[in-house]
Amino acid sequence: MKKGLTAIILAITCFIFSRADSFYWDNFHGFHPFLNTTKNGLNITNKTHLPTFDTISSRIGLCDFSFETRLSNINNKPNKRYKYSDADGSTKHVKHPSWGIVAFDSLGNKLELRISTSQTSDWEYSSADCLNIALIHNDSIIAQSRCIYPDIEPFTGLNTIYISRQDSTVCAKIGARVKKEIISANINNFFISSIGFTTYPAANIKIDRIALTITNPPSKNLTTNWSDESISKHISESIDPLEGYWAFLDRSLDEDLLRMGGNYSLALIKNDNGYDLIYVEGATINPESWKTGMIKATLTPTKFKGTYNVTWYDSAMRPLHKDITAHIEGNHLMLIAFPYQSSHIRLTRTPTP
Repeated sequence: MKKGLTAIILAITCFIFSRADSFYWDNFHGFHPFLNTTKNGLNITNKTHLPTFDTISSRIGLCDFSFETRLSNINNKPNKRYKYSDADGSTKHVKHPSWGIVAFDSLGNKLELRISTSQTSDWEYSSADCLNIALIHNDSIIAQSRCIYPDIEPFTGLNTIYISRQDSTVCAKIGARVKKEIISANINNFFISSIGFTTYPAANIKIDRIALTITNPPSKNLTTNWSDESISKHISESIDPLEGYWAFLDRSLDEDLLRMGGNYSLALIKNDNGYDLIYVEGATINPESWKTGMIKATLTPTKFKGTYNVTWYDSAMRPLHKDITAHIEGNHLMLIAFPYQSSHIRLTRTPTP
């Protein structure tokens, strides 16, 4: 018992001092909630004439963060052209299609690290073959650079891409074996609501792994612009059958593994990738830190109707997301299951908070 209690205290202490939320995806852990996830991993293919995006709701906001991924651009063999469909349905061909890492704010503004290959030899790898990298805010290039073989794999090999923000400085690193800094730029007040990947016509990227770390006070990660008044107005005007107030109904908990932080009143509000459960009131543990409008959970749709993958933020604002699911019945009853904690809770629709 003492050993278990010590482990809990150490975990809480690390959280307080590091103030970081870390998320990791790979073929073993899975890539949910990315849209292009399959049983074989995360593979994003673009056969259209427009850029495509596969992003997840991140709650980075204005916090410092790092996003690191290891991947390969499959449609990038030397001297080969790849097909895509133009706007009129005709077939077009392109060599070395572009791709990148992209982040959006809640208004649709975009911050992108765009990458493409320059090939200098028609026969084999050349010491001048390189990746061209540009940091782009909406349509404006903020900074650009290039990284030359053999520091990177210019064609279909694996590269590690890293983008981070500390204060207002955005830094990008890249490398096949050792990451090297290639771009550093100052970008102020970019509130990140989602992050992920972009592919341009004919691109095909296969992701090996992803690591996202969000730092700064945990409350900052969960803060939104929602207030009592704006939530009430939004719900009164909504035609979505799930949006509304949801209140704690009952629970079945293994209290050695999971304890309720209060009898919550929450608002379910649609976001770009599913729904947010917005905290309204009811916290009894750490109540001074929980404010109306903060994120209590995010729900991302699965292929099963009425079932969602869940990231739940506990009373200390730490994310829980290991196989947590929500199932909504008849638009009025929600069961949230925490299998690793042998627990579940139920919420029910209410007309008011």
